Amino acid sequence: MKSIPRVSVYSKNQTRHWAKTVLLCSFLIGVFLIGSVNSTSNPVVSAQPFIDTFAINGPYINEAIFGVYHGSDIQWAALVDGLIDVGNAPLTLDERSDIEFNEWEVDQFWGIACSTHFDPFFVQEPEGPPGFNGFPFNYVGLRRAVAIALDKHEIAQTAFGESGVALDHVIPASFSAWHEPDLGLDYRDGDIQRAIQVLEASGFIDFNSDGYRDAPNATEVTLSLYYTPTELATKATQHSKIATNTTRIAETIRETMEALGFRINVFPVSESTLWYYTHIGYRSYQMALLPWEIPERAPLMLEELFYSFSIPTTNIMNFHNTTIDTLIETMNATIDYDDYQTLLSDVQVAIAQNQPLIPLCTRYQYTAQRTDRYERWFDQPGIGAANEWSFLQTRLKTGQPEKHPISDVGGAMEIGLNDMPATLNPILATLPDTWLILDSIYSRLVRMDPVTGEPIPDLAQSWTIEPVGSELQMTFNLQNNASWHDGEIFTADDVEFTYTYINDLPGPWPLLRPKPYIDISSIEVLNNVTIRITTPLNGFFALFDIAAYVILPKHLWEGILQPAYFENPRPVGSGPFMFDKRPEPGLIYLTYFPDYHYGIPGSRELPVFIDYSFLIWLGGGIFVIALTALGAVWFLRRTPHGFTN
Repeated sequence: MKSIPRVSVYSKNQTRHWAKTVLLCSFLIGVFLIGSVNSTSNPVVSAQPFIDTFAINGPYINEAIFGVYHGSDIQWAALVDGLIDVGNAPLTLDERSDIEFNEWEVDQFWGIACSTHFDPFFVQEPEGPPGFNGFPFNYVGLRRAVAIALDKHEIAQTAFGESGVALDHVIPASFSAWHEPDLGLDYRDGDIQRAIQVLEASGFIDFNSDGYRDAPNATEVTLSLYYTPTELATKATQHSKIATNTTRIAETIRETMEALGFRINVFPVSESTLWYYTHIGYRSYQMALLPWEIPERAPLMLEELFYSFSIPTTNIMNFHNTTIDTLIETMNATIDYDDYQTLLSDVQVAIAQNQPLIPLCTRYQYTAQRTDRYERWFDQPGIGAANEWSFLQTRLKTGQPEKHPISDVGGAMEIGLNDMPATLNPILATLPDTWLILDSIYSRLVRMDPVTGEPIPDLAQSWTIEPVGSELQMTFNLQNNASWHDGEIFTADDVEFTYTYINDLPGPWPLLRPKPYIDISSIEVLNNVTIRITTPLNGFFALFDIAAYVILPKHLWEGILQPAYFENPRPVGSGPFMFDKRPEPGLIYLTYFPDYHYGIPGSRELPVFIDYSFLIWLGGGIFVIALTALGAVWFLRRTPHGFTN
């Protein structure tokens, strides 16, 4: 048998396996190189924290685009379709995974005013209601018992359904900066038995055995409740935030009073008649079911309603209490924030113990924002996520293509408005939609912390307040790195000009931020970054009364002699956003201001990454082909007879 010489040969299959191995190695090398390039160019950056629940530094977004989507239904549809990221119209709660709701009590509520005090100037008129003149609600035990007995949860559900909110406080929790949560006693749950104990301890018992309670002096008691049925209310009231079926609320009050053992008459009257009985005319009602509106500075409402020396049209309960008077007077004269908050809590507890006004219920209001693109929305109590603080701190989520991989900035946020501003002149502006834009363009000396109510720096980085005789002297140390959007440097001269300009206007003007004029005695520029203002105002809010105005650029406004006719089409401020363009009446573009004094440092330009993957694959392919060719040449030289089986 002929022997076959042993030679080194490669079969076709072996050659293919070798080629596959080389190709796989080239692929793995390419993947490794691509991964190395990307990981070097896109390092993982941890999220930057911000102060407490909101930030004063920003903005992180590049653009804020304001468009008109008028009405709740249209804004909701725009949110669902992704046309806007956030809206400011009140919405109906409709759960969705990509939309987050904000919930807070509206700034109105229903309550029972109780006529509490003898009026020495009271004169009974024949056509008016019976001349109770404070009886029997001059007894604090009766007022407290009524507040304890009323099931306010039931009243809220009856009035507003699932959005109803029971109240035991004239300052709801939405006003978080001023709300005192611990009143020492819950006045919402409707505890009839505890209310009866309070009545009997106060002397309200059945003296003449007729089945009804009498007053502690054995006088027979017949209670009366006045209210306006919804159908008799004005159109304005019917379309208010808390319009409801008042007849059902009145019926619940009647049933509760009967359960406590009282006779009660319920009188439906027109809105004007009820207003006359309680505010202007006879002031001889016992109980009146009324809507109340809470001002932005809720603590000021306490003085209007419960201070003995307030005018009769605000203290309609004719309430007198020396302890509460002293607390309010001390609080109004206090400058320090912590002392003010302590006194404010004491006032609220004292009012709750006396119950001259029994809060009943209000309703929740909802706004919403999308959560698929942006994160770190700030839900401002009473406003929602469409606010100046959200525009500062909200940023794109990781993975969004517009997000800068290093500085955490980028993106254009779409904001839905109910109405487009007719003017961008801050002297003429009154609508909330207008100020949603202007608050991002202009700065103030001082802003109010939206959560705590504390003053926080803006154009003034620090300040001191000193009593000088009967006045307050405020010295503001200004930012030394602030500038206007047109590049001019901000100085104390701009502040002095703004205050003088506003006070010299032939008012009244609608610059109600916070008043139509600035109550100052003198203003003095000490240097470019220091200004001193003297005011006859006093108390904690004096700082905001003086320092809460938007500051105007002197070099642009000193030539505007008739601001009432100036629409300010391209506003220039010193805030976090600059006016960019208004391509149509219902659309306004703002862009971030790179020199904002609380701005985010670093470039906003997205880095350009070169894609090396094609070159790597091309190189890998050439390498494989070359290696295969070399192998073929070597093979042919070693095996002149070709492939051997």
